[in-house]
Amino acid sequence: MKITRSYTRKLNTGNYETQDFYCEMEQECKAELGNVAIMEVSGALHSFCKQEVEKSIEEYLHPRIDTEKVDKEWNQKKYNQDSKGQDLKRDLFNIKR
Repeated sequence: MKITRSYTRKLNTGNYETQDFYCEMEQECKAELGNVAIMEVSGALHSFCKQEVEKSIEEYLHPRIDTEKVDKEWNQKKYNQDSKGQDLKRDLFNIKR
């Protein structure tokens, strides 16, 4: 017997655009396990899928910044501050204050 569970979430990103997040897991089980054990496996699969989707959404909304990469690219391009004093490095890499 196969148990398949999935979890999906659609995130509104503004301007009539959305981002879909989806996870699906499948587990092979012996039918003789009984209903309680099968329900536990099903619940565990669902919990795993939900956690993975929510983690992906969190990473999408708050991406980690590879500061080494930023510094390397910054040094290669040798950007400075513009005439108004705004930090172009921040603007270039969308780093929030």
